[in-house]
Amino acid sequence: MAELRAYLLKRRKEREQELAKRKEAALAAAQRAAGVVYRYGPCRVWLFGSLAGDGTFGEHSDIDLAVEGLPPKIDFWRLYSEILATARPFDVDLIALDTAPPELKESIHRLSAEIRPLLLFPAHEGGPRENR
Repeated sequence: MAELRAYLLKRRKEREQELAKRKEAALAAAQRAAGVVYRYGPCRVWLFGSLAGDGTFGEHSDIDLAVEGLPPKIDFWRLYSEILATARPFDVDLIALDTAPPELKESIHRLSAEIRPLLLFPAHEGGPRENR
């Protein structure tokens, strides 16, 4: 019985360490995704959901982002596809707050944290603005 208990405690600790590493990787991916958004112009990016604060982030959790203040000419779906490519292997839910219902916008602002990118990538032709 003592051996089983020791084994279970060891597995629990290993799982907690794996989840901590996954959460750290997801936070880095969220910051990279924010970098993609900021390349398109001045705006704000909010992290919410299980990855924000002390949420219940788990092995199947995704990254929840909200963006506010995107220039109107931006192709949202192109931006979203760039974010998905940047945040791999994590899935990303992206909400445009400028067109979101007021209740959702208020909830996200209340339960989120604004994030800044780790770094900004150079702009490419026909795409986002250059870094300054």
